Amino acid sequence: MSRKRTRAPSPPFEDIYSSIFRSGEVEERGSTFVGVFSASVPAKQLQKLPDFKGPRVADYANHKIAAWRKPSRQRSIVPNAPPIMETGHDDDGEQWAGKRLEKVLNDLEVEGSVVVARWMKGGNIGPVRFTHMETVAKQAVQKFLDAVEEGKQSEARKRKKVEEEAALHRLRNRLRARDQNIATMRQLLADKTAFLADTDPVPPTPSKTPDYDTMEKPALDRINKARDASVTFILAKLEDVDKKLE
Repeated sequence: MSRKRTRAPSPPFEDIYSSIFRSGEVEERGSTFVGVFSASVPAKQLQKLPDFKGPRVADYANHKIAAWRKPSRQRSIVPNAPPIMETGHDDDGEQWAGKRLEKVLNDLEVEGSVVVARWMKGGNIGPVRFTHMETVAKQAVQKFLDAVEEGKQSEARKRKKVEEEAALHRLRNRLRARDQNIATMRQLLADKTAFLADTDPVPPTPSKTPDYDTMEKPALDRINKARDASVTFILAKLEDVDKKLE
């Protein structure tokens, strides 16, 4: 499924969208590559992260290649057309590298900025460096996407729990109402039976009201089914008494 344009994050996702996601390190013959991604932090700010600096200038990353992808201010005149996206990059001395990072963002259809830092402690490693740059960039973006997906699942679990609690609340209230209705039906049956026998009505034996608030759904469902049987039984008895009273 294609990922659509990222919407403004809801409160539970604010931390995800404001966070910076870091890839693992990839090393190749003295070169080390690390990628970072953020949906909200600008590329220039990512390039200045302390992650890319060491205690000495000699430990600083030699290159901090950046790319970004964000919604354009331009709007398509075609109805229901996908949003126009604006992309850009900064090679930071690694010619053609920025364009490759742009492609990563486009392929994954994410909004945000990615930066790949490269430390060079050895010689030239050739075109494989581009593969490593793409790898760490994808890792950083994927960590963001995984966090978003986990956030969605967490929200779905919370919504489900709220819905289940609401359903339990309705079921408990319905059972309380049914208990009152059944008590009324039993009293009516007692009155009609006494009238038929020309005796004083005997009040039905009061039953103990269950503590529904302490019960979970399986127990509530069993009681609800038992109430169905009670209603069916009382209605049949009432029908029988009514026939005799005719």
